[in-house]
Amino acid sequence: MKERHWHEQCAIAEKIGKAGSFQKYAETLPDILNAVISKQEVCCIDEGTPDGIRFAGSGIYYVITQGTEKGKKGKEAIYAGLEAAAEAVKGSPAEFITSHDECGAAGLVFNEMPDSIKKEFGTSDNLGIYFAKELSKKTGLGYRHIGIKEMARPSGMHTAMFAYYDGTGKFNPDAVPGLPQGFVVSRKYLGKEEALREIELAPKIATGEHGYGGLIKPDKKFWLIAVAEDPWALESLVSELKPVSDSYKGKVKVEGFLVKA
Repeated sequence: MKERHWHEQCAIAEKIGKAGSFQKYAETLPDILNAVISKQEVCCIDEGTPDGIRFAGSGIYYVITQGTEKGKKGKEAIYAGLEAAAEAVKGSPAEFITSHDECGAAGLVFNEMPDSIKKEFGTSDNLGIYFAKELSKKTGLGYRHIGIKEMARPSGMHTAMFAYYDGTGKFNPDAVPGLPQGFVVSRKYLGKEEALREIELAPKIATGEHGYGGLIKPDKKFWLIAVAEDPWALESLVSELKPVSDSYKGKVKVEGFLVKA
């Protein structure tokens, strides 16, 4: 199954290469103007989740960036993450909060928790569900869970070799046939530091055991695509992504996509 997805992603990457750039390739797609979200839901950056406003683990990654990395532990770290996530959500047009099966961000947070928290929740998915429900209460928004059967990837593996750093807050690659499936981070609603920490997860996952691992190399790169609605914003987002790509020594490529009305 991994081989099939790998060949599909590589075939699209080859088409983009032949077109000369991601921008030129995307502009050949007749439905490119339809690449917008249809749901005002906070969901994960995972390539398998439905379209919406995208934060890692629907905001749970803040438990690490604003919790454990600030010296907080256990429930104190979780509450710090909830506060930060709620602020980000309030700055967006979100109407729902979601959680999903096999959430990698929830797994990272679970691994940072003391044994007492691990025992209380049992699994990382249960922790992710708890966080999303608490976030929905804190923001007054609805909540729903996304099961693996609703997701556009197989259980146990990630299939994307693209990730979108979305400065528009409404980009949805899944809405347009021909656009490569990918992780999405809603940069518009996240501060630069948090957004970069979240987009860094995409190539980390793709080059790890749950992604394509060693198949990604300088001649078969992972792509980071900055998305913006004006040239100046696009230039800035591309610049933000450069240090991420540089850390992968030729295995990660950065390009930009200017959304045109």
